[in-house]
Amino acid sequence: MTRISKNPSSAAPDDPATDHATKKLLHAMDARAGVAVAFHLPTVRTVATDDQVRGMYFLSEDVRLDSIEAIAMAPGGAAILMKDGTFQLPPSCPVAQLDGTSLLQSHAPELEVLGDLGFLCIGIGQIPGLPPVALALDFEDGFARGGAVFSSAPSGAGLELLAAVGVRILKTQTLDDGRVLLHLENRLETHFDAARLSSYQRTGNCNRFFLTHGTATAGIEQGLMDASQVRIAAGRDRVAKSVIERSSRAMDEHLSLEMRSPGQSSTTSYGDLVPLGFLGAALRRIVESPGQHAEAAREVLDRLTKHLEGHRTSGLWGYSQGCIPTSTDTALVALAGVVPDFDQLDRLRGPSRGFTPQICSEDGAPFTMIRSPATAHWEEEDVPTTALLEALRIDAGHAPEVDAKWFLARFQLWGGLYFNPPMLGLWSLARISSRLGPWEPLEPKDKDKDEDTPTVEKDSPEVIAERQKRSDRESLRKTILQMLAGHRDEDSGFGTFDPILNNSLAVLTLAELGVLDRATTIAQLQVLDGWEHSERVETPFHSTLAMPRPTTFEEIVAQQQLPAAAVLHEHVHQASTYEDPHRLIGAAVACLALHVDADPAVRDRFLDAEHAPAAFHRPTTPVEQAMRHVRGYCQPKTSSGTNLNDPFCVPEKRAPLLEAMMSSLNRLGPLLVSTSAETRLLSAIRKTEDDHIKSGTFGVEVRLHAGDDAIDFLWCASRGSRNLIALLNQPDPTSRLRHLARLWDILPEDKKPAIAFIDSIWFEFDLDEADNLPPAFFFGPSTIQQDISVKYGLREVADNVRRITKTLSLESSLHDQLMLTADHLGHLDRLDVKTDVFQTGIMFSRPDTPVRICFKPLNEAKSWALLVGLGLEDMNLRCEEIFAAAEACATKIAICVDITPDGVSNRVGLELHTRRSEDGSKKSWIRALVSRLLTLGVLDAERSRDFLDSEGWDELSGVGGCNRIINHIKCVVRPTGPVETKGYLALNRSKRPRH
Repeated sequence: MTRISKNPSSAAPDDPATDHATKKLLHAMDARAGVAVAFHLPTVRTVATDDQVRGMYFLSEDVRLDSIEAIAMAPGGAAILMKDGTFQLPPSCPVAQLDGTSLLQSHAPELEVLGDLGFLCIGIGQIPGLPPVALALDFEDGFARGGAVFSSAPSGAGLELLAAVGVRILKTQTLDDGRVLLHLENRLETHFDAARLSSYQRTGNCNRFFLTHGTATAGIEQGLMDASQVRIAAGRDRVAKSVIERSSRAMDEHLSLEMRSPGQSSTTSYGDLVPLGFLGAALRRIVESPGQHAEAAREVLDRLTKHLEGHRTSGLWGYSQGCIPTSTDTALVALAGVVPDFDQLDRLRGPSRGFTPQICSEDGAPFTMIRSPATAHWEEEDVPTTALLEALRIDAGHAPEVDAKWFLARFQLWGGLYFNPPMLGLWSLARISSRLGPWEPLEPKDKDKDEDTPTVEKDSPEVIAERQKRSDRESLRKTILQMLAGHRDEDSGFGTFDPILNNSLAVLTLAELGVLDRATTIAQLQVLDGWEHSERVETPFHSTLAMPRPTTFEEIVAQQQLPAAAVLHEHVHQASTYEDPHRLIGAAVACLALHVDADPAVRDRFLDAEHAPAAFHRPTTPVEQAMRHVRGYCQPKTSSGTNLNDPFCVPEKRAPLLEAMMSSLNRLGPLLVSTSAETRLLSAIRKTEDDHIKSGTFGVEVRLHAGDDAIDFLWCASRGSRNLIALLNQPDPTSRLRHLARLWDILPEDKKPAIAFIDSIWFEFDLDEADNLPPAFFFGPSTIQQDISVKYGLREVADNVRRITKTLSLESSLHDQLMLTADHLGHLDRLDVKTDVFQTGIMFSRPDTPVRICFKPLNEAKSWALLVGLGLEDMNLRCEEIFAAAEACATKIAICVDITPDGVSNRVGLELHTRRSEDGSKKSWIRALVSRLLTLGVLDAERSRDFLDSEGWDELSGVGGCNRIINHIKCVVRPTGPVETKGYLALNRSKRPRH
């Protein structure tokens, strides 16, 4: 019998009487109750139906839900706080007494950590042998958010499936006393629906997980797997029904995608045929599946097929009715099961037999696009389009004309010219990968064969060729899987935005590759989350147009300010995007993904194998994604001028940066470049955007003293080339390199010399880091600043350091160190240090010595005086012999010192800059300097010889080669220990130099 208390004060002291209703209810129970989870019922009813509420709490129909303020499952049944202030507790739940401890009070230490949380829900309890636990949640936008206090972090198998019941652990935080605070999020609608789908038979799992401090036992893991499969099955049914409805509406109401042009707030309907290809594929899948919607889907599919057949143009399809037919649009429309004219398609093949998007002509002949510089990249062979069409041809019984090797050689173009979601390109490649042939490992060697027998006698050319093809197919499959792994986000889904498209297509990609395991199940749950709670209009496609090449610097700056724009190699591009407001494609791919039968019991490489996330910026907008995908298709192929010093000239194609560097490392030799150093340096090269260097100079710093094999990679962004515009127009808005370029470009209001007046910036990569900020960069004043100021000294450098530090989002301790160092630079300026600054370095990787100042080159006497002014007079004796050697070789000395918040470091760098000979080279002076330094014992003879011999020209191909010029030598002197000496080699890619 339920007991009713008319006197709430008999169950609680005064304080909780004015607190959350959930606390009032828990305060009414005696501590002996042990455990209860109280909910504010009016809030729960905003996201749960009354049937769900009655089912969760086992309430009869005669219970009036409108009269309940808070409810909890307690020992023996539901405990209720009525809106009139009375309590109804089950008979086996003891009532708190005035002289006793309530259930709420018994968990005061845990609830204190959770603060004022708990308006929606408070759960407290303890089971024998374990510490007490507590949970408190508030409600906002459909989510219950808050925290839980456990003795340790959650553990056990199956935690990654908590999304099946709407739960997400945001982060864990260890408290001072060793307990763990979990930050939680629970999508209540999903949570309650999971309970309904299980007929309220698995709700005990929630309590067990909670009371055991987040221990996921085998039973809980099995419950989560069951919940996942049931939820996916229910979602599949709902989405299938939606596909049928949307397919009919698309034809009846002429629904279309919407084109968003650059800078436009409104959109234009454009793209009514391509979505039908996806919807047709989903309808076919519904028809093939047992279920209540198969017959309705068949009727709509027949109608949709007839509709598409009626809108062919020359045997193919365009993006919309009346558009020029293209290979890309045909590939997507054909997903519905309609078959294109393969002979007409073959007219769209490019030089290597891949498919170009459309046929172009000079005069706009029928069914062709007029050739234009703005769309020159549209004439490239599109990799995902080729994959889709070759898969279609194989399904139709035709032999493929390109193989796995073709796709491997072009894999960096997997995103395509028009596909916005990354997973759309990967799915296209997975479709062809699964059709080219089996993936099984290569057959093992026959041990009975004589190992000394020549290979040609063991295997026929046909067998060898087939083995290579199978190896290529396996490599293609592995490469797709690796790219998928790199795109997984922190929630174990795929892609950073457009969750329906990306997660659905990821599931379809995994299905094509035969990976039907828990990772696939998790992605399916992400699809459902995106479908049920869509927060954005998703963008399946994009297109970009190249802007005319500017002829002045002002035009360059004006172009880079255009909306939806970025520089792709030699042209600024603007992107149009194509949105899916009616969720036509979204519904179709979600339906296809939810029809994939995955096994959550099978764990996989994504969950168990250790792998490093892909080190690249993840685009966060469709425009950023467009620029990332299109970039590889815009490589310049011809020159529109011959003067390579003209920054507005599109240069002829240069030798690849990586090839030039490898050639130079070979010339330097193994003594200067160890295997480990080469690996690290080439890794930095591969992370460098080609746009950033182009015709600019890059180089290496090598150690000329014995016992050190370190080698650094440097590249120069110069105002005299198009590097600046490349940095300004990076599609990544968080890029610190772009922020630096903007400082470089913007004239400060006070007209003082600043980074805006810098001729060049050198970026140094001496660490193998994935961050978009190099460990160090160096900048120096420009000759054009002389019109504004005759001096560029420490005070001006301090202003620049502050300006840069404020602009970049740096880690707080580094930020503080740089600002304090800037203050010390001002102190030095007030003393006797009046020498102009030649170059400034900001050392992001060395917060203890964050700023390096390189003063202008001086003779021996002035160098002595500068060290005295810096307070380093004791270092003059250490530097004396090097000063003398430089003076004897007509070499100027640029003194470099590290500045810290506490003062000037006693590490002194002496950059030795030699004069040029009459022929324009510095070779003779450099050799004379090296000879003098050898007599001082600060160089290694063999290393120095290899360094001097590396200077020169390598012709790498018909497009040019790499020219190496020794720039300068640097000696690093400390109060004790040997002198370290470094050589700097500048590299340029161009045609053969005159000298």
